[in-house]
Amino acid sequence: MTQRAYVISSEASVISSEAEKSSSFHIDASKDHPACGLCLIIPGLSVIPKAVTVDGASLPVADSATATVAPASAVRAGIRTSWDGPSLILWLPVTSEAPVDLSLIY
Repeated sequence: MTQRAYVISSEASVISSEAEKSSSFHIDASKDHPACGLCLIIPGLSVIPKAVTVDGASLPVADSATATVAPASAVRAGIRTSWDGPSLILWLPVTSEAPVDLSLIY
């Protein structure tokens, strides 16, 4: 089965420390491989981030369980539960032809 999302490995999805409660990712976008409407699936993680930053700029987070209408600039976030455990799913309104650094704060 194929999907149009970046599936972040379970090792990468571990929250780096209890004090920080954050995760960081680097997407190596380029002119030949642009990032447009990024979708991330993070297996094993069942926490909606409180904040998301893209290249240092903060984006609002719309939790699919509580938000009825989200602004176009908001990160969409939800938890998918399946037989193999929960997964955090994020959609980011990002368009870039350069590398992108993402931070999730829980």
